[in-house]
Amino acid sequence: MVEFGVAFGSMQQEEKLAANRGYDDSGQTSRGDGRRILETRGGMEEELAPHKREEVSCHKSGDRDGLQRSYGRQARILQTHGRLEEALDLLQKQAALCLETGNLDDLQKSYYQQAEIQGCRGCQPEALALFKKQEGVCLTLGNKNDLQASYGKQALILVGWARLQEAMVLCRQQEAICLELGNRDGLQDNYGSQALILKASGRLDEALPLLEKREAVCRELGNKRGLASCYWSWGRLKRAQSDFAGEKRKLRQALVLFTELQMNRERDAILAELKVNHAHRWNLRKKLQKWIQ
Repeated sequence: MVEFGVAFGSMQQEEKLAANRGYDDSGQTSRGDGRRILETRGGMEEELAPHKREEVSCHKSGDRDGLQRSYGRQARILQTHGRLEEALDLLQKQAALCLETGNLDDLQKSYYQQAEIQGCRGCQPEALALFKKQEGVCLTLGNKNDLQASYGKQALILVGWARLQEAMVLCRQQEAICLELGNRDGLQDNYGSQALILKASGRLDEALPLLEKREAVCRELGNKRGLASCYWSWGRLKRAQSDFAGEKRKLRQALVLFTELQMNRERDAILAELKVNHAHRWNLRKKLQKWIQ
């Protein structure tokens, strides 16, 4: 789990970056970047094509369940390519059809995806409302696995609003379900969320054991992405403890993994934080030298 401020809004940022990649600083078109954008768009259209044909076929045959599935598949492709508004429109159509046909499982999935998009758009109240809708459907279905995921997402939104006690209640519920189901990947993510809440509450010593648990589970699973995020959070915890040597060590561990995973946005954020770390260490050294003199 990346820290809250990084996790939400990332897709929207990528969408804005993609829109500008075709131009250099002088305002002229960069041929190489422009070609890549066209290739990306072309690839997206190729991905969408069979689902659009399926949509037309379902309209003709009156297959409403097939139609909602087509909307959902198209929405996932559009979301991947940063076309959030179009994806959201299709998901809302999907949800309406699911309500008509009584397909509750696809309905809760649609709510979840809509909520994620609203979060990326910075519409946190709308995202929370959709996660709550998903929660209700999951409870009706007895779908514990998707329920725990909803709790985790709701908790992150509440952390962003500094509603830390409510967020921790949801995290505890998520943890209990993950332990019951043996969902180790959901559990490692949950430990990261709980550590984030404890850090935000100023309970730094209590946050550390949770990061150690997360590290152990990620290593067990071979989950490098989760491990990188764990070390990133760990570095920030060390910074809050004024342990700048420890912060640097953990951020460097995160940097190696993010670089290996080609997660460039996270890599660049770590590099920026390492520069701040260096400035802290330099200022401390100067203060120490002045004190000795």
